[in-house]
Amino acid sequence: IPTYNVNSGILHIEVLQVSGVNYEISMDNKEDKNLFVYSSRIALAQGESSKPAVFDESTGILTLPLVKVIDSAGHVISLYSAEMEHHPERKALTLKSANQIEPVPTDN
Repeated sequence: IPTYNVNSGILHIEVLQVSGVNYEISMDNKEDKNLFVYSSRIALAQGESSKPAVFDESTGILTLPLVKVIDSAGHVISLYSAEMEHHPERKALTLKSANQIEPVPTDN
């Protein structure tokens, strides 16, 4: 399940499916709140996820059915689904939509 760390600004996707090939990818959100720049990409020999991210090359849309938003200690703050739009000339994606799935209960 992809994670977004609010402190580091890193979106990490453990399994990203692109045309039947799985990748592990990280993107950095330091330039702009809606702009995510590729920081690493690794082709995976195998990779499974109960909620894989899927990139549609024909539309340029990355669909994230579930994203865990975490703090610096790794605690889940909230859960979202999201869509991102690819900008190949910038080697980046922008956040197109995000919807909170459910609030995460706190101990307070």
